[in-house]
Amino acid sequence: MKIGNQIVRVIDLYKPVKKCFIIMPFSATNTTTQEEWNRIYTDLFVPAWKEVYYDCERISIARGSITRAIIELLWSADVVFADLTDTNPNVMYELGVRHTFQKPSMMVRRKNSEMPFDVKDYVIYDYENSPTGLKELRENIKKYVKDVEMNPERSDNPVWDFLHYGKYMMNYLVTTEAKPKLVSLHEEISMNISGIVSTRKKMLEDGRLKPQHGMLLGALWGTLRIDCLAHLITTRYTSFEQTDWDQLVGLYQQLRVFSMLSSYTLTKLPPPSDIIHNQEIGTPEDLKPIFLQLDELAKSCIITLDIIDKKIKELAS
Repeated sequence: MKIGNQIVRVIDLYKPVKKCFIIMPFSATNTTTQEEWNRIYTDLFVPAWKEVYYDCERISIARGSITRAIIELLWSADVVFADLTDTNPNVMYELGVRHTFQKPSMMVRRKNSEMPFDVKDYVIYDYENSPTGLKELRENIKKYVKDVEMNPERSDNPVWDFLHYGKYMMNYLVTTEAKPKLVSLHEEISMNISGIVSTRKKMLEDGRLKPQHGMLLGALWGTLRIDCLAHLITTRYTSFEQTDWDQLVGLYQQLRVFSMLSSYTLTKLPPPSDIIHNQEIGTPEDLKPIFLQLDELAKSCIITLDIIDKKIKELAS
């Protein structure tokens, strides 16, 4: 197909164009003048990338923060092409930023130039600004782009490698530490629920508030456990939504108050506590405020148990 004075393949019109952000020196460096850098960009890099349907650009803005614009391009570009010749500080900084994004970065240097120490264990392509050099660079870019398309998750820098390792370690810690701890917490809360239900049942069977209920409640407070819950809240060894954290902390505070009681006489319900303290026999109505507290505590435990259940299933998936 002919467009203007150019002959264009039909397939070229439908080939998706991707973006390559080139980071390289702008001003003179140890071995290269500013004019030479400009020629390398226009005569070598741009034509080489055009061959694989990538639009190239260097940083150029009319207004605003140039640093912000650079960071945005480092993040959004499909590929970053970094010329490490003469180890320009700006180039190395920008490359380091790109590495943290875990996105493809093709590194090159002029043939026979010094190899940067921090990335010398990774593939760095040589180039030279000549017709032969353009041909070689095109082939290397084609090979690089093909590998990126076939293996998009493959690391090409030390930061990416470390972050991959960090994810592996996090998964390992979740499997070996977080999940068993949550299972223990689940058992702890389940035992607390059983104790609350059992105490309520015994009191209900008596039909009315009796002096011995003080010892019964005191025994319940003494058996409530908060060790696993306290460990989760203080170490936060796994993540929860903020609303779930609020529930976990709220239950901890409830259980902590009750577990410190020696008998029901220390609660904030004067009429029932007076009956227990005076060794008197109460009425069925006197049980209601006590049951209200027990039911609220049990409900809070059940809600928290559901949160823990969901997290355990999430970690197991």
